[in-house]
Amino acid sequence: MANAQVNTIRLKLCKVAAIVIHNTRRIRFLLPSHYPYQGLFETALNNLNST
Repeated sequence: MANAQVNTIRLKLCKVAAIVIHNTRRIRFLLPSHYPYQGLFETALNNLNST
């Protein structure tokens, strides 16, 4: 993904059929079990959380 274009990243990570649960302390993403980029999505979220 280091050389990927913005459109590719948007298609793989942002266009996801997920359930978003928001409460007072956290936001949870419930991804479908067959989502092929689940590991990549989790890595991206972890990188965002570490900054």
